[in-house]
Amino acid sequence: MYGMITAAVGGVSFWFPDLLFHLVFESRPGAQVLLLTILSPALAVIGSISLAMYYRRVGWPGRVPLWILLGVWVLGPLSIGIGWTLDGGALANSVKWDEVAMGTLVFPFTIVMAIYDGTLAPLLLCTLILSVMSMKFWGRKFGRVTNQTCW
Repeated sequence: MYGMITAAVGGVSFWFPDLLFHLVFESRPGAQVLLLTILSPALAVIGSISLAMYYRRVGWPGRVPLWILLGVWVLGPLSIGIGWTLDGGALANSVKWDEVAMGTLVFPFTIVMAIYDGTLAPLLLCTLILSVMSMKFWGRKFGRVTNQTCW
């Protein structure tokens, strides 16, 4: 249960600035892309640290960065599709829920959609940062889970 909540929080925190930019701006000049490249991974990292500190109290902090990373990758196609809808595109004109579900379940589809959306740099930066964080969290004593399963 903790994992699903963490993944949802991570995905929403990462993709929220992208959705906000689609809602407010019609095009993406370079400054907005740069801001999105910094803001999206920063929100995911802040969410990861705050959830890890909270889960430390309940004895489950170690896998938080990986669950957040999973949420970012799984919710990517749906969030990008919603963003395109806010621009008046893809999902607004013809909703094909089977394709949306397939894109959500197939992780590499997130890369393809991120290339078209202009969010590939934040996605790769977030993946790198959260991967390093997960190695650091697992290496520390408070990150190891000894007597319970987390999956």
